[in-house]
Amino acid sequence: MPDETRFLRRTMRDMVALSALPAAWVKLEPLQIAESLADLLQTSLGLEFVYLRLPGIDALVELARTRQGGRANGAAIGRALAPILDPGATDSGLTLANPIGQGTVQCVRIPIRWEAREWILVAASCVPAFPTIEDRLVLSVSTNHAAAMLARNFAEASLRESESRYRSVIAAMQEGILLFATDGAIRS
Repeated sequence: MPDETRFLRRTMRDMVALSALPAAWVKLEPLQIAESLADLLQTSLGLEFVYLRLPGIDALVELARTRQGGRANGAAIGRALAPILDPGATDSGLTLANPIGQGTVQCVRIPIRWEAREWILVAASCVPAFPTIEDRLVLSVSTNHAAAMLARNFAEASLRESESRYRSVIAAMQEGILLFATDGAIRS
């Protein structure tokens, strides 16, 4: 019973922390959201590493956070994870050689989808039971928050771009616009 209580308390603490993510991510760029997500998951779940593949930001971006040293070479970890990064790969129960240390790691692969975009998150732990139900809950909620904020940020950026384009068109058209009254007279 004490272990269950500890797991429940940890999960509740993590859920409360995750509920603040959308507010913290409102003004962040996509790469900043990804970095924040990786840091949060690595520390809250005590993971061996978190890897994110982010196609389409400027080019393919790969970032990683590790237990040992924080930031890591995302491209090197990405090469080691290649078998589970393919679009048809399964999402859990994956055991791989640890690309940053000895032994093996248990991995879970989670796609982060919004609009027509997709990032891939891989969380890895040396704990044989990973991912537990609690781990999956934290991973699921945090990646869902990330997808929602990314969709919102991209929609807001598109709206700003569209508004700017229309303002430019209207400004250019104002020089040649005449307003006519119902009797056909030109109005000033």
